[in-house]
Amino acid sequence: MTISTQTFLAINVGTTANDGTGDDLRTAFIKVNDNFQYMGNTGFNAKNINVTGSIEIAGNILTSGAEINTGYQKYSPTANIAVTANVDVSRIILTPTGTVVSFGANITLPNITTDGTTITISSNIALEHLAVYGQWLSSVSPGANTAISAGGSATYFYSSADVKWYKIG
Repeated sequence: MTISTQTFLAINVGTTANDGTGDDLRTAFIKVNDNFQYMGNTGFNAKNINVTGSIEIAGNILTSGAEINTGYQKYSPTANIAVTANVDVSRIILTPTGTVVSFGANITLPNITTDGTTITISSNIALEHLAVYGQWLSSVSPGANTAISAGGSATYFYSSADVKWYKIG
């Protein structure tokens, strides 16, 4: 649901500072409280949010057919897909839906510095083409193109000494 500004109670600020024509403090803060109560009751749909600090989420994040949790990202595509792994992800789960029999995926692994990080990519149906890339300086060895059978997986290990992701399984 999207909240429109028409639903909110506008605070009358007067014509100029301290001219006595605006809402008094009590009335203004009653409107503020009512506006927050409305948001709490209805939720909101935010299309573009820029964050400069941290965000704490007390549940799952659902975005474009993806469920992103600490430790894994789960996608339910209906066709070929491109995925960028989050830094704190250790598993990418692909569960295509609809009439998809097999498909391809491009996976970009995160640019990290923690040695020994592993990320496993799995799919419930055959991946005819799996291309795995590193961000920025990280590269992937062996090179990108491989396949995964239905129910199979591929695991990549990060070596900070080499600044490289290695396919280990």
